[in-house]
Amino acid sequence: MTGKRREFLPRVAVLVLGYNDIGCLNVLFTDILKQQYGNFSVTFIDNSSSDGSSDFVKKQFPEVETVTNKKNLGFSAAFNKEMYKKFNLQKCDAVIVMNSDMAIDDVFLIQKMVHTGFSSSSIALVQPKLYLFNKKKDKLINTLGNEINYLGFGYMTHFKEIDSEKNNEDRDIVAASGACLLIKKEFYLKAGGFDEDYFAYMEDVDLSWRTHLMRMRVVLCADIFVWHKYDFERQDKSP
Repeated sequence: MTGKRREFLPRVAVLVLGYNDIGCLNVLFTDILKQQYGNFSVTFIDNSSSDGSSDFVKKQFPEVETVTNKKNLGFSAAFNKEMYKKFNLQKCDAVIVMNSDMAIDDVFLIQKMVHTGFSSSSIALVQPKLYLFNKKKDKLINTLGNEINYLGFGYMTHFKEIDSEKNNEDRDIVAASGACLLIKKEFYLKAGGFDEDYFAYMEDVDLSWRTHLMRMRVVLCADIFVWHKYDFERQDKSP
């Protein structure tokens, strides 16, 4: 018996983490649910918000799975908890972790990130271009991949610069941003996800560093971008 061989379409779980971000959720989930990809699910992880985020998502987006944590687990632990389920129990091939303060113009975000990620078995992590959200929609760079200095600290390069055509090809990068990041199953099972000692920030740098130590690749998907409503202000001045 002969017939056409079915093309492998990786199953992807999109995981959105929120903490008192109800004002961002309508835009993001509207954009995610417009995605033109044939094999994905969407989960909202609420880190014990007090602003009604979970109820809002349940009411406005019933097709989105909602997980409500009893306390704020931080970035790393909250995502690890759900990634374990998606990879080990639901047999997903990849997850895309996302901040809640994102907007997506292109309905092929998932498809393009998957295409890059599964173009080689050596690729573990994939991030799209991240632009700073602005009303004019100027392509102001938030990050096209981060660097790590000799002390191990991660930092953004070309911050607030206008993107140019020289950045239109996929390329290997030192560290990916966890604001929008595809993580493949094979890598996750070997690396174990985010280090939960990092409650928030730097967990993506650490994961990228471990990727290189495992002789795998961190890649920028240059064919797609997302808007990031990035606003970093640290109140705690202690080390």
